[in-house]
Amino acid sequence: MDNSKTDFDPSNWEDFRTLGHRAVDDAVARLSSIREGAVWKAPTDATSAAFSGPMPDDGLPLDQVYSDAVSALFPASMGNQNLRFWGWYMGAGTAGGALADFFAAVDGSNLGGGNTGAAKVEWQVIDWLTDMVGFPKGSGGILTSSGSQANLNCLVTARNKMASVDVRKVGIGGLPKPMRFYASQETHYCVAKALEVMGHGTDALRLVPVNERLAMDPGALPAMIAEDRAAGFEPVCVIGTAGATSTGAIDDLVALSKVARDEGLWFHVDGCVGAVVKLSRQHSGLVGGLEAADSVALDLHKWLQVPFGVGAAVVRRKTDQSDTFAAHGDFLEMKPRGLIVGDFFGGYGIDLSRGLSALKVWMTFKEQGRDKIGRMIDHTIELARGAAARAEAEPQMERMAPCPINVACFRFWGESLSDAALDAINNEIMLQLQEDGSAVMSDTQIGGKVAIRMAISNHRTVKSDVDAVLDLFIARGQKLLAEGFADGVAAE
Repeated sequence: MDNSKTDFDPSNWEDFRTLGHRAVDDAVARLSSIREGAVWKAPTDATSAAFSGPMPDDGLPLDQVYSDAVSALFPASMGNQNLRFWGWYMGAGTAGGALADFFAAVDGSNLGGGNTGAAKVEWQVIDWLTDMVGFPKGSGGILTSSGSQANLNCLVTARNKMASVDVRKVGIGGLPKPMRFYASQETHYCVAKALEVMGHGTDALRLVPVNERLAMDPGALPAMIAEDRAAGFEPVCVIGTAGATSTGAIDDLVALSKVARDEGLWFHVDGCVGAVVKLSRQHSGLVGGLEAADSVALDLHKWLQVPFGVGAAVVRRKTDQSDTFAAHGDFLEMKPRGLIVGDFFGGYGIDLSRGLSALKVWMTFKEQGRDKIGRMIDHTIELARGAAARAEAEPQMERMAPCPINVACFRFWGESLSDAALDAINNEIMLQLQEDGSAVMSDTQIGGKVAIRMAISNHRTVKSDVDAVLDLFIARGQKLLAEGFADGVAAE
C-alpha cells in the first residue's frame, strides 16, 4: 500500500479492472449454482473470526480485502436466494439487481434530490408504482429502505393531514383529542411500532376482529369508530392489509375504503406483501380496492425480487406527503437553475442523504417486464395453494389457514397428540430442516397453535422442490414420533 496517498482511488486501475472481472466470475459461479447444496449453514468459527478484531490502522490491498470478505461471507449466507428458502417473507434477488447495486455505487449520486439522471430514475419508478396500485396521474411517493419505513411515512402523512392542528408546529401534545387508528388483528407489528415512534403509543391502535378468512371484519369497524368518538377519541385512519405476513390474508379493501370514506377517515393499505398482485393476470382481483386508498406501503425487495433494501410510500395526493415532510435549511435553498432545482426527495420523507436504490427497481422492471413479473406471481401462488391442498389431503398434515396468495400454513398432525406436543414437534421439524440445509421455512401462531409457514416468494422455486420438501417434512415428523419425541413433550 502507498502510505503517502490521501485519495481513495486504486493506485492501479488495471489491477482494479482485473479484480472486477474476478468479482463477476465469482458472482456468476455463485448465482448459477444457487440451486445446489445446502440452503443455509450456520456461520463457522472461521467466519466469526474473520469479522472480529479492531479496526485496522493500515489498509490492505483491495484484492486481499475482497478475498477475505468473500471467503467468509458466502458460506454463511442467509440462503434466501436458494429455491428452497420459504421462511418469513423475502425475495431472492436477481443477477440484474446485483449489477444495478454496483452501478448505483459507481454513479454515486445522492438522491436527496437535484437535477440529475439519478433523480429522473426514481421519479419514473414512483410513476410506475403509483400506476401499479391504480392511483391517478399527479400522485406521488418516495422510495424507502423497507416496508416498515414506508408504513411509518404513510401514517405520519395520514396523521398530519387529518389533524385539526399543525402537528409539525405544536406536536402531538397540541392535539385536542387522542387519535385512534384501526387495523386487523393480523396486521404486521411494524404498524404498532410506527405509532410508538410517532408518539401515540400502542393504545392508539385498535385491532379489529377477523373473519374466517383471517381478514378484517368490515362490519365490526363502524361500531368501534362510534365507540371511540363517544369516549372522546379522534378516529383518524383505517389501515387495510393486502397480504398479512403470517398467512397472506387480504382484507376486503373495497368495503374498508367505503367505511373510511363514510366516516371521513384516511384509508391506508399495508401492501408490503400482496399489493404487487396487481401485476397478476389471474389474481389481480384479490386486491381490488387498492386504488381507493389514500396511501399504500410497498416492500419491493419481497415478491418483486429486487435486492434489499427498498420499499416505497406512495400517496394519492403528492402534496399531502410534501406538506408533512418538506423542510429546507439555509444551506439548501432551491434555485431557478443549476443543480439544486425541481422537486427534492428530501421533502417527501425523513432522509436527506439517500442512495440510488431506484436503479435496481428500474432495472428489474425493465429487464423482466410487467407480464413476466405477473407470471411469476401467478406461479408462486399456484405452488403455495398446491402445498396447502396437499396439507389438507395428507392424513399426517393439517392445513392451518386459507391460502389466498403465496403463503401456505400447515402443521404435522397426529390424532393422539396434544396441541403442546404438536407445537413442539412442528418446531423441531422446522429447525431440523433449517439446520441440515434441506429447506428454510418459518413458524407463526394461528389460533394459539404453532403453524409452519411456506412463504413461496422465491422466483426460482418449482413444484418438484415443494413436493420433495413436503415429503421430507412428513418423514421427519414420523421419525420424531417413532423416536418418542412427542411422548417426552406430553409428559412434561
